[in-house]
Amino acid sequence: MTKKGRLASAALAFGFLAVAAPATNAAEEKPYKVNEACREGDPRNCKVDLDTYIGWRTFNAFCSRCHGEGAVGSSVAPNVMTRIENKNITYADFVQVVSTGTEGSVGVMPAFGQNPNVNDKFGKIWSYLQARKDGVLPMGRPGKLRNQ
Repeated sequence: MTKKGRLASAALAFGFLAVAAPATNAAEEKPYKVNEACREGDPRNCKVDLDTYIGWRTFNAFCSRCHGEGAVGSSVAPNVMTRIENKNITYADFVQVVSTGTEGSVGVMPAFGQNPNVNDKFGKIWSYLQARKDGVLPMGRPGKLRNQ
């Protein structure tokens, strides 16, 4: 069996074959859309596209208990935004870690590859984290943009 065939077989065993990178806006090269209120740091009037909103909701439900509100880290798990930036983590790296889990210096991150509430939302979580990392999305619950 070829290397590509072995990888595909292993991926199928984990319940995923390929995870497409989130769609990006060609003009901005960003996987998220935020209104000007977000960019100005106004959490009360901040609105994001539906995918980024779902990413926030999913992160809040499954990741924030360890990584902290807004992905800023805690005593249990690191600040995800700085980890992505400082270690040049790509979307593929992110999917790998979230799918299979990892062991850190303090604890173990569970694998979400088989969790149906998370595994089809990797791109949406990534969009949320990118908006936070880029400093255009303040902490807190964003609203949803209309007519996107």
